[in-house]
Amino acid sequence: MYCPLLGRVKIADILARVGLHISASTVRRIIYEPPVVTAEPVEPKPHILKSNYPNHIWCADITLVPTDHGFWLPVPPDAMPQEHPYCFHVLNVLDHFSRRYMGFAVFPKNPSAKDVVTAMKRICSGNGVVPKYFVLDRGVQFDCKRFRNWSLSKSIKIRFGKLDEHGSIARVERFHRSMKDECMRRIIVPTNQNEFEHELALWAVWYNSHRPHMSLKGRTPDEVFYRRRAANTLPRIEPRVGLKHSSPCAAPRVMMAGKAGRKVNVQLSFLEGRQHLPILQVLRE
Repeated sequence: MYCPLLGRVKIADILARVGLHISASTVRRIIYEPPVVTAEPVEPKPHILKSNYPNHIWCADITLVPTDHGFWLPVPPDAMPQEHPYCFHVLNVLDHFSRRYMGFAVFPKNPSAKDVVTAMKRICSGNGVVPKYFVLDRGVQFDCKRFRNWSLSKSIKIRFGKLDEHGSIARVERFHRSMKDECMRRIIVPTNQNEFEHELALWAVWYNSHRPHMSLKGRTPDEVFYRRRAANTLPRIEPRVGLKHSSPCAAPRVMMAGKAGRKVNVQLSFLEGRQHLPILQVLRE
């Protein structure tokens, strides 16, 4: 409140009129002392959970998959109801470290917490292991007493993504996109639940065993999860004539197997005849 037109005595008199009786010398000291700057409290940064090994962290989320009936049929006031036969609700479970598809569950309508816990029990039992952490969104199926009690009984710690924040469960959200782009949009999604589950199970096998993953440097989720040697690090076949063993190749660079100029027979097959699930084999001559 310092005003350069007023002296310390005048300021003391003004303060006294509002009930603050301060001597003129104290006013002077207050004026000429450097102001005390209090630092704003800094909120502690949340601990970033990093996956270090398979089964350390599993991500889980529920997504909608339209059937061949689809959501595109306009019905007043908005659209078709989000349940069977117009769509399925799919629970996907992903290993954070290896990106391995650990399992899924299909529901004709939005599942309850009991449905999700039953599905999680089946997925954990099928893999013979439970994770140390679950990373989830705050859906009512996960952020509830039933799911918390089951997780606690298995010594699984729960971490929730931030509410309404994009990317808080980015890995499993990106997986949903891959599943729909590489499988569901390549077929006519059946309305029969058993047929739908079979199509999804085939894609799961292909995704884990045959599909190279960019973030895994061309390895498959199964190779990382089971700690197998990646197929793209084995000695390469060199069909070009006259190259030496020290000649470079496309990444990842590996040694040459045998002599250069070898002929190969490339065979392309499809998992159970599905054109969107290719399997490539090379036979050396």
